[in-house]
Parts: sequence; structure tokens; C-alpha cells
Amino acid sequence: MSKTPFGLSHLADRCTSLRQLSQVHAQMLVTARIPSDNYAASRLLSFYATNGHLPLALSLFSLTPSPNSFFFNTLIRASSSSASSAFALYSRMLRSAVSPGKHTFPFLLKASANLGSPSLSKQIHDHVIKYGLELDRYVTNGLTHSYACSGMVVDARKVFDGTTERNSMIWTTMVSGYARNGLADEAIGLFEEMVGLGVELCGATMASVLSACARSGGLETGRRVHGIVKEKGVEVGVILGTALVDMYAKNGAIFEAREVFVGMPERNVATWNAMICGLAHHGHSEGAVCLFRELERLVKSTRRSVSE
Repeated sequence: MSKTPFGLSHLADRCTSLRQLSQVHAQMLVTARIPSDNYAASRLLSFYATNGHLPLALSLFSLTPSPNSFFFNTLIRASSSSASSAFALYSRMLRSAVSPGKHTFPFLLKASANLGSPSLSKQIHDHVIKYGLELDRYVTNGLTHSYACSGMVVDARKVFDGTTERNSMIWTTMVSGYARNGLADEAIGLFEEMVGLGVELCGATMASVLSACARSGGLETGRRVHGIVKEKGVEVGVILGTALVDMYAKNGAIFEAREVFVGMPERNVATWNAMICGLAHHGHSEGAVCLFRELERLVKSTRRSVSE
């Protein structure tokens, strides 16, 4: 293995497995190349962080005396499911005089959304404004989502209204935010506005508004959404299919719920629960018991297949 900076960078770029990259990592440690060979270190860090090897990524990071924004952003992204880790990295980033950018805040906001902290959402928003990123579409989408997850729907709507170029992503985030906070009428109203403006609709949009329809008794709106799904040929995956089953079942349209359920190529536990609960709630106790037993047989069969 070549020990020149070019050689290590070239080898790191060609690695396709953890074992190969670990060899490059070991060579870097032996030759003390981590401070100077930033490309190879970046390649290693990215692979570790995006493939679930966060401890290795953090180990490499700790040996880098002057990590750049790529290092910080990569680790914040990998740590976004753990708010404390993500914000510890962000604090170190600021102390290191490395400026956060448009690749920093979306994942920091994801961490904030997982925490559901109103004050934290506000603080990040202040930093977004400080660094002049309040118009970036990924940052504004992250802000909208973070505020909505923190129960600050009014603030989420202010960010949404202040966004000059709204794409399908931020519309869906706002619809989902209303539905998440029990504001079914607002979610349905915003969806109607999307349709009227010709905004592109995706499976996530449909699932969010169907969730609102399930809560509010909006059967006719739910049927309209289902019609759009069919018209546009939107793929009915597990999430969208479950949302349809749940909406129909909660509104008492058991035949339609069953029709969607039977037509789904793949189902998860939530799908089965939605159908079983719908049957039980609307007086079809025998059907609910039969379906529950079918689920039990399926689970037992799956366990046998795994153990064989």
C-alpha cells in the first residue's frame, strides 16, 4: 500500500467495503497522515457515518485537529436521531470558528424536531437568520417541520408563508404539521389549496391528508384523495395503503377499507391493526377475530421460516 498522500487518497476513493477502508484508516494512523490527508479522511468519515459505523467516525473525528465544515456536517447528519450528540457537535463547530451552512441546519433541525423543544427551534431559527439562510428551501422545510413537531403550528405557518418558492416538500410538511397537531380542517384546507394551485402531490402528501380525514370524519375528502391516487398512478406502498385503510375504517366505510387492504402487496402491523380495529369498532366482531387469527398464523409462519 502506497504511503504517499496521493496514494492514500486514491486508495480511499476506490474502497468499497469497511474492511478495505479500515486498512486505509490503519495506514493513516501509522503514517500520521490524518491531519494533512484531508481527502482520504473525508472519504473514511463519510463511509463510516453513512453506513452505521458512527463510533468509528467519531474516533476518526477526534484525531483530526482542524476538522472542516464537511466533517462537522457529516457527523451532525449521522447524529440527527440523537439531539444531544448533534447539538454537542454544533457547539464544537461554533467554538472551532467553522461557519454552519445550508448543509448544517436541515439535520440540526431534524434533531430538534425529534426532541420537540419549542425553545430550541426558536434558537436555531435565530442562527438561520444570522447566517442568512432563511430563504434556503431545505432549511425552511426543516424549520417548518421542527416548529410543527414542537407544537408551534403558528410559527411553522409563518415560515411556510414567508417561503417565496414553495415546492411539494414544504407543502407536504405543513399539511403533515397540521395533521400531527390535530388540526384536521386546516390540513384538509391546505391540501385543497395545493390541488387548486396544481402543486405536485406525492404519497407522503396523500398519507398526511388521509390521516387528517381519519380524525375529522372527512370521508368524502378521503375518497377524493384516493381518486387522485388512482388518477395519477401514485404507488400505494405500506404507508399510503395503511393511511387509506385507516381513513376508510375510521369513517365506517369497511368495504372500501377491506378492498384497499386486500389489494396491498405488502402490509405491516399498523395496516393489520387499522383493519382489525375498524371491523371491531363498526360491529364486525366476527370478521375482526378471523382477521386477527389470520395475522397470528402469518406471524407463526414467518417465525418458522426465519428459524429454519
